[in-house]
Amino acid sequence: MVEWGGSAVLVDSGLRREVFFLFSQGEDLFASLYRQVGGTGPGLLVCPSWGFEMAHTLDLCHELARSAARAGGAGMVLHWPGHGDSDGDIRTADVWRLAAAATDALTEGRSRSGVARWGLAGVRVGAAAAWLVARAVPVDHLVLIQPALNPAAFLRDLQQRAWGAGLDRGRQGWAFGEQLPDPASWPDLSLAEPNERVPGKGACIRFADDPPVGVPSGLDQVVVQGSWRRGLLSEYRELLQPATSWLRSAVHRDA
Repeated sequence: MVEWGGSAVLVDSGLRREVFFLFSQGEDLFASLYRQVGGTGPGLLVCPSWGFEMAHTLDLCHELARSAARAGGAGMVLHWPGHGDSDGDIRTADVWRLAAAATDALTEGRSRSGVARWGLAGVRVGAAAAWLVARAVPVDHLVLIQPALNPAAFLRDLQQRAWGAGLDRGRQGWAFGEQLPDPASWPDLSLAEPNERVPGKGACIRFADDPPVGVPSGLDQVVVQGSWRRGLLSEYRELLQPATSWLRSAVHRDA
């Protein structure tokens, strides 16, 4: 069923979806909020990857959000500034801007859902934004999925992958038809304060065949067979079940 008002609301088997724009630093950002009717569990804000990878991780992000809602809570997916249906310029949407957008999304999610307790999940460079938010704002849980905590290296790798695929070859600062921000403006969070512990419960879920990443201490490590690059064709769904299982376990321990 679809109800039309200031936003679209979808109701299906007790799961309610609302799509809307939230205001963040002068820009309207698009978001989807899933809520279990009558649920009392915590919320989960899912931060997707960036640029070309955001499009290829959105299904994973929505599955995570729906899983959080079906577990009795709420789940929310945000389109970054300059991405998808959001306002903004992709060239200026650096990791600090992403973190500010996620912080504003948490505030909006609490207000719309009535859920006070929220956690964060971040995919690839979205994990860097989620980590910055978790350092500044109290959250219940933090899940980093194949985290790219060196965003500058992420941008360089994105460009190399585009060139390797025969796209934008020789166009410095472009990848998959999009102009990239200056990597120098994106910090390497994998080297910053390496002994800093995650507030609350946290997990790092990654593929076994990829090099280990520098992550904050105190995270549960969940390693899945496979590779991030090879996982592109399956939209990285191999990481979905371990992530949802860890989240359910963490919420159960809190109950």
